[in-house]
Amino acid sequence: MRSLLAAILILGVGSAQAASIDLDFSSYAPDTSLTYAQGVSFALVGGPDSGGAPTTSNNFGSEGGLLTNTRYGGDYPTAAILQFTFDGLVEDLSFVFNNAGSGSSGGIGDSFFQAFDESGLLLESGSINGAYLDLFNLTSSGIKTIQFNNNTGGTDSWWFGVRSLQAQVVPVPAAVWLFGSALAGLGWFRRRQTA
Repeated sequence: MRSLLAAILILGVGSAQAASIDLDFSSYAPDTSLTYAQGVSFALVGGPDSGGAPTTSNNFGSEGGLLTNTRYGGDYPTAAILQFTFDGLVEDLSFVFNNAGSGSSGGIGDSFFQAFDESGLLLESGSINGAYLDLFNLTSSGIKTIQFNNNTGGTDSWWFGVRSLQAQVVPVPAAVWLFGSALAGLGWFRRRQTA
């Protein structure tokens, strides 16, 4: 049995192939409520509109197709935070963001993002104030959650949206998966022998 486990560990030194996430919210019809797609959960957090699912909007016409921080397709009231939570951990995360034209630092619409690991530790943050379909690339690995925050000084009513998001799922080492499978098989084998 030990030789079987050793062989599994040797064969499993590599890692499983990484999956990719490629979300394009412009492909959804306006006023589509989304709670989950491609291994990502979406939620509205805080503010006057934190109950319900984020909704797509095309308020910007041909530039539209945003997943917004509101359940009203780009109308008010809004949530303070639009949150994306990944099923696994991700890296090489990039997104296109539209802050609806705000650009006054420290004022209404002084929005920012925050990326957290699975224990809630802040990995990376940055200003997305004044973004108008701008591309942002994150350098952190092991991201579990990303939050887009409208930071409106307590009014929680600045409307924004994410146009698209891409990321690579951090692969789980094959050795870990194979070792867990081997232990499960060993337990089953011993239970059969005992019975």
